Amino acid sequence: MDDPGETSAVGCTVEDFGLIRNSTPWEPPTTAFIDQYLVPTSADGDSLSSPAGRSPARAPEWNAFRISLPHIVSIRRVIHQYAVSPSHHAYVTLWVQLTTSDDGRLTEMRYRDMIADGYASAQRSDSGSGSGSGSGSGPDPGPLSSLRWLGAANLVGAASRLAIRRIFEFMGEDVRVRGSVEVRPAHDLACDTSASRLLRRLLFSEPFARAALMLPRRNGSGSGGEGGGGGGTGTGRGVGGNVKRLIFLSAGCDSHGDDGSSDDLSVYPPPPHRLRLDLVVELEQ
Repeated sequence: MDDPGETSAVGCTVEDFGLIRNSTPWEPPTTAFIDQYLVPTSADGDSLSSPAGRSPARAPEWNAFRISLPHIVSIRRVIHQYAVSPSHHAYVTLWVQLTTSDDGRLTEMRYRDMIADGYASAQRSDSGSGSGSGSGSGPDPGPLSSLRWLGAANLVGAASRLAIRRIFEFMGEDVRVRGSVEVRPAHDLACDTSASRLLRRLLFSEPFARAALMLPRRNGSGSGGEGGGGGGTGTGRGVGGNVKRLIFLSAGCDSHGDDGSSDDLSVYPPPPHRLRLDLVVELEQ
């Protein structure tokens, strides 16, 4: 994955970079980790436990896609797989690899631009219109202005797994036990204390959390870099001002595969019997 803080091209599409987008079959288990958060916040505000007489909320409707490099020696390399639910304003990264082992780039398109283009494309398809939701007056709010949920599924990268283990430890939890920890930047990063500075470093060491914290939601507005952008301490609204909460999820170690030894979360790829880690990000509206 690339540095989400680098300058992005406004309104760029995968086609602008010679990339190819194809739809792929959606597999429900890949997005199951985030569904529990989306259902209570569907368009009509109902939940699955709605009072009698009210229709339950719709389950998320997902469409899956993959982005590939153009044919090179008759081999098409997939660099990003994702699922998007326009009805629930959600985008889930299933796989992304934009750099090579020697830090060379597979494409000049940035990860956050892929999110913006993928979400905007799905919205246009869902509405049957190419004009989006704007009325034509006033500034364009940007393709991510209605996005509420981001997900990163089954994190296997060494940096992600090590960072999440440390975030669980910071919160006093054991990542090997099924559960979750939640970080609210407006509260947890608001004070310039040693604890908040440590938590901030941990969050920025996890690539997908860092991308979410630095994701610009509207044209001309971003969250700044790790230095906070625009001065200040780089806490609270300065960094992650678009993020309401980050939820790190652990499925726990599989008792059938755990031999009792310490689970080294820096091992890549992780053994199949080791714990699954996911990330859910709720954005401010």
